[in-house]
Amino acid sequence: MNWTGQFLGLVCLALTQTKVNSVKYGDAQMVHEWTTVDIDWPSEAVKQEYIRNGSFVAEKNIITGIKVYKNQIYVTIPRWRFLIGIPVTLARVIQCQGRSKLRPFPDWTSQTVGDCQALQYVQSMEIDPNSGLMYVLDTGRIGILSNAVKPENLCPAKIVVLDLNTNKQVASYDMPADVVSRDNNFMNDIVLDYVDGQVRYAYITDVLEEVIHVFDFLTGAAWSVKDADSMKAQTNGEVFMNNGVNYTFTVGVDGIAMSPDFDYVYYCPLAGYKLYQVPTSSLRNGSAQGVRPVGKKVSQSGGVIYSDKSFYYGALADNAVYSWDAQKDARDQNVNIGHVTMKTQTLVAKNDRTMQWQDTFAVDECGWLWFVSNRLQLFFTDTMDFSGQEINMRIWKVFINETSYLRGARETTGSGGGSTNTPGSKSTTTLCPSITMALQPDRVTGSGPSKVTVSTPDTVTKSTPDKVTGSTLDTVTKSTPDKVTVSTPARKTVSGPSRTSGSGSSKVPGSSPVLPTRPGPTGTVTSNPGDRTTSPVLATTPRGQRTTESPNGGTLAYQRLGSHLLIVSVVLSLKLAT
Repeated sequence: MNWTGQFLGLVCLALTQTKVNSVKYGDAQMVHEWTTVDIDWPSEAVKQEYIRNGSFVAEKNIITGIKVYKNQIYVTIPRWRFLIGIPVTLARVIQCQGRSKLRPFPDWTSQTVGDCQALQYVQSMEIDPNSGLMYVLDTGRIGILSNAVKPENLCPAKIVVLDLNTNKQVASYDMPADVVSRDNNFMNDIVLDYVDGQVRYAYITDVLEEVIHVFDFLTGAAWSVKDADSMKAQTNGEVFMNNGVNYTFTVGVDGIAMSPDFDYVYYCPLAGYKLYQVPTSSLRNGSAQGVRPVGKKVSQSGGVIYSDKSFYYGALADNAVYSWDAQKDARDQNVNIGHVTMKTQTLVAKNDRTMQWQDTFAVDECGWLWFVSNRLQLFFTDTMDFSGQEINMRIWKVFINETSYLRGARETTGSGGGSTNTPGSKSTTTLCPSITMALQPDRVTGSGPSKVTVSTPDTVTKSTPDKVTGSTLDTVTKSTPDKVTVSTPARKTVSGPSRTSGSGSSKVPGSSPVLPTRPGPTGTVTSNPGDRTTSPVLATTPRGQRTTESPNGGTLAYQRLGSHLLIVSVVLSLKLAT
């Protein structure tokens, strides 16, 4: 028997059978979906008791925020319209018996309403892939966007730091009350700023105060920066039409993004079309100097994000996601990024039924742009159908072949991997599936809705074995009113030595900074098992045909090598057999 020939044949056969995930720029996968949230309860008895006493009312819960780390998906469920009925505000998505469930993160104790050592209201968070630390925004208030109940101001606003490598809390920073109002704040979204190889600042949008809060992790100081013209709700952007229905949202500064070189912060009011840019050098010094509009987006946006290459935003009126190639525009206009005008906007993904209200974005380590679509316009107008006839919340990922703006920040900011000011500073790596990738299509040039002409099929074919209830049909019902108005509660001005006032002005704290608090883990913090989600069903929008070698694994090279070795092995086998 010719063992040598058979061995070579088996080796080559294994190489040729290696699984290759072929994706193209803009390919979209619907990963999870829900009609109502499905919580991973300790037991059925606990679930029934929560339902009985009103601690859990499914219709009061909506998923908004999302971040991804090492193939684990983390989401938020804000307690913004109700005082009770929302038992979990930060969760990890797991698969359990074929269903997508929300496991409280880091544990149940951390969700306790009224316990200032626990999380009260989480809207957003950011994950540093260099350390595995999650920076969680907790407003400390619940019911803050309700027209039916008075908000409860339970605890100071804070930034809680969780180590995702251990699932434990490693730090907590109370925001000073004279900077972040205890009775009027709505800390909405956060980005991190690296300086000299470490996370130095957090920039936080505040929807109600219409400011950007700045927190310095090194000194513990905090201040707010205000630019009234760019951070307030804009009257020409309050109304947007979605599937034939007009909705009015009077909401100021909302989305925020950090450039990958950490030189600029981008932000926009939800009620408005304009995108604004401000130098981080100004924010670090408590100034709004250099704020400028960079251009007009296709539509109003809630969520925005910058990857390591491009800017992405949700288009609420278009049920779509767009990208902006700022570097291309800078080259075309022969200017630097500090003077570029937003022109090249490209449609990345669109579906009028399944991508309504693109709430929050994340970029993982493997080239995927993630976002939540949750039809928030229906939730806030009490027209969302929770009966099971429609899907209300979805988690999507779209292939962009880019990674987080934070990836490699230690090296790019000059430290070479030096120590950080917060715990858990070890480097992390993620093994990504090998993929082949199609080249990105040509960009579309346009400065507004009338000039963006890219279109893709509105339907996304899919099969969803992990859905909880309901069908895949989620069209807006006929009974939806023709016009619905949603406004934020009346704003209150809270003054303090560290607050800002007026357009383009701000005050920086004095020489006595507020020192950060760093308590250890509170309650019983347990390490959760690393349940992985099932392989999502591919739902694609075709984009081009050419493929190229993936930067993650060179799969095309392996395919060719396998084919060549298979031929060689066959020849050798025949020769050795004779």
